[in-house]
Amino acid sequence: MSVADYRLLPNSWRIIDFGSEFTPVFDYLDEETKDKLRRLEARGKNGSLYHASILQKGEDLVCGAYRLVIEDDGDLVLKCGPYSNVVWNAGTAKTKASKLKLGVDGNLVLSDPDGNLCWSTDTAGKGIEKFSVLGGGNFVGYKGDDIVWQTDTADKCKN
Repeated sequence: MSVADYRLLPNSWRIIDFGSEFTPVFDYLDEETKDKLRRLEARGKNGSLYHASILQKGEDLVCGAYRLVIEDDGDLVLKCGPYSNVVWNAGTAKTKASKLKLGVDGNLVLSDPDGNLCWSTDTAGKGIEKFSVLGGGNFVGYKGDDIVWQTDTADKCKN
């Protein structure tokens, strides 16, 4: 990890205060934990994926009652409520999809462990800077404050 990367991590991940001595915590973590922390930091804390950030099977993007997950069968789904009702899916069930990544070109790509394309938003070159799960139930791609791509699922949650 470079010094520049280290400085991007939140202070709570970098140091433990032992009185007058500060010890870097991140350096003592195993590589799997470091990778997970890097992915969490890249995703942000508001249910969003930014350029080069990744959502892997077993992780989720959450905002309010809504969460975006990659199911065990490979389907990318937007769920809501206490019963996890599906309000949208990418139609990728029965694939080996395991990773969702927002490329620097603005395309959101769902791929299998070998890197094969399973699904995408087909938004390369449209200036998308982030994709977000919104509290009202929509999953959207933003260029600045403008919505360029969306699931059109606002207020479709039936508990």
